[in-house]
Amino acid sequence: MPPKRFVAASDRVARVTLRRRLGTQAKNRVANFTVQRYWIAAVGFFMALHHYWGAPLAENYIDLDRQICYYIEHLWHEGDSVNLACDVISGIQHFLLTRRSFPGAWSLVHAWRRVELPHRAPPILPDILLAFAGVAIAVNRHDYAILLLVGFHCMLRTAEMLGITSACVNIGAACTGVIALPWTKTGQRQGAQQMVTVDDSFVGGLLARFVAQFHEPTTLLRDANPMGFRRFFDYASQILELQELQLRPYSIRRGGATFDFLAHGNLQRTIFRARWTDSSVARIYVQDGVAVQAQMALRANQLGLVHHYRELLVQSSQ
Repeated sequence: MPPKRFVAASDRVARVTLRRRLGTQAKNRVANFTVQRYWIAAVGFFMALHHYWGAPLAENYIDLDRQICYYIEHLWHEGDSVNLACDVISGIQHFLLTRRSFPGAWSLVHAWRRVELPHRAPPILPDILLAFAGVAIAVNRHDYAILLLVGFHCMLRTAEMLGITSACVNIGAACTGVIALPWTKTGQRQGAQQMVTVDDSFVGGLLARFVAQFHEPTTLLRDANPMGFRRFFDYASQILELQELQLRPYSIRRGGATFDFLAHGNLQRTIFRARWTDSSVARIYVQDGVAVQAQMALRANQLGLVHHYRELLVQSSQ
């Protein structure tokens, strides 16, 4: 989870109290789970491998840059992800408390990205999304069904979707409304909380009825940890026999954005609703999503399963 955010207090004593809850500035530079990823998956392996190779510790930043370059070449030849290479550089910068860019290492990363397209999560098709929600209903996980529908309609990131509480939801009589998001990645950068609108009455009606059962405003809409949702997502892929599509939870956001663009033909609308700050990145995601969806073709048995579980969702909502 991202670090907690507090509005600045008006007097010194209150600021001291609030800042004690936040901890030191060093701890708040990067979220805890990011620091753990840097160390466990990236920098720790970098140091262990250099120890195995018998390489001495670098005495200056120039030598360290060369060592990182050598390690990145190793990751390239071993078939690792470019994200791991980025984590190694970013992690070393974090732990050394430096903003030095290690130009040699970053230039290798840029070259890597030029020659190898990223393996993005494919966008989930609307009917498949509804079928996933139907599988959730079949296994009595109504919370997952709601999250799938809301995440797709509002184009939420996975962490945003899993962090919604009942207090975040405000749905009116017309079954439309808004969801005030917990502190998002973009919101933390801008110092402002973000929101998304729910303008689909089917999604809004189901969400309103589901939230009405909660009595504590801080109650999460999900009744399991994030790993439980990811395990369910893999399970639903197996039930629908869609493993070869390699769908991942982020496919929900990508599928929602692709559907919104195809339905309305307005890229600026999609960018606004998905809360992308970089329009060039948004264009890549949407255009790539449209191209990928155009190539998706389901077999007869898959279509039958998708239809069955989609109808199960529809029947349960009546």
